[in-house]
Amino acid sequence: MLRRDIRFFMFMGSFILLIVALYQLRSTPDSEPSHPKPNIMDLNPKEKSRNLKSYVEGEHQTFEVKKYSLRDYVIRNVQQFVFFVGYARSGHSILASILDAHPNVVISHEYSLFHQWDDDPINHTDKSWLFSTLYDSSSNSVEEGLRRKESSKKGYSLAVPGWWQGKFDGIIDVIGDKSGGMTAQVYRKSKEHFKYLYQQLKNTIQMPIKVFHVVRNPYDNIATMILYNTHQKSKVNETHQFDDVDKLRQQITAYFNQVRSVIKMINEVPLDVIEVHNTDMISNPKGVMRTVCEALQIRCSQEYLHMCAKTVFVSESKSRHLVKWTPELLDMVADGIKSFKHLQRYSFSG
Repeated sequence: MLRRDIRFFMFMGSFILLIVALYQLRSTPDSEPSHPKPNIMDLNPKEKSRNLKSYVEGEHQTFEVKKYSLRDYVIRNVQQFVFFVGYARSGHSILASILDAHPNVVISHEYSLFHQWDDDPINHTDKSWLFSTLYDSSSNSVEEGLRRKESSKKGYSLAVPGWWQGKFDGIIDVIGDKSGGMTAQVYRKSKEHFKYLYQQLKNTIQMPIKVFHVVRNPYDNIATMILYNTHQKSKVNETHQFDDVDKLRQQITAYFNQVRSVIKMINEVPLDVIEVHNTDMISNPKGVMRTVCEALQIRCSQEYLHMCAKTVFVSESKSRHLVKWTPELLDMVADGIKSFKHLQRYSFSG
């Protein structure tokens, strides 16, 4: 009798242990460790970005747990990466804003990819972190940056209401960053270091990279640069022009130095470039954006093209007429234009 009772209790004990083990196995996700979950402390709960870093305190150590705003299947589906090279005040922002409005494209606004990579190489070599951060940057620009509908910092808004800025429709085909002038600046500082960063980017994302080179009439580009740099943009007009020969000469030299380094970067790295002329974007937005979509291998609906045409400026801003040019300075720009094939279509009169 006693032996039978002992066997019964042993059987019940084994059965209870089996039930407990099965319950623990069912309640532990495949992707998580089987040990107890540590408490997570968010270091910055007010952070607007969804891609936050949190720290977890274990029993004997502190280690980092990363949160990503993009799901794994979204990150896996991305087909191409893009960034911009070029010059400030050339029209990068409007092109990037229109691309970001595409349902399957995410383009951050002035994240300064290569500067940020230099400052934080460990996180940037994590593709999930990188793509989530660029997506967060795009979203934040819509919520509180230059793509916000109420923004008027540039005298106009980069918002495309009713479309997909700061979000996406199910999947992302193309992701990237718009920081054209800053990208060129990193290259000018050290071309070898830029090549190293670019190779790190390629190794991290493992997908084709397209580079937008946006070009504007040099006379307008130079004039807009000098007016913004001297904070005179709102103070001049065609009868009261900016008039400082020395500063304008310096700006012309700086502009062509930038052009020289950008062309050198494109050829020497080398980069797979999509060249877009601001003049063409304004005169034929549907044609330009159809070509851009084909180059990026993304769908380009008639509705999207119609939105592009409505969003782009009706006429080209000819800042050249807000600046007083001497014959010497006009010739200085004309001589600079002759040195670069992609600029030779431009003149002061057209």
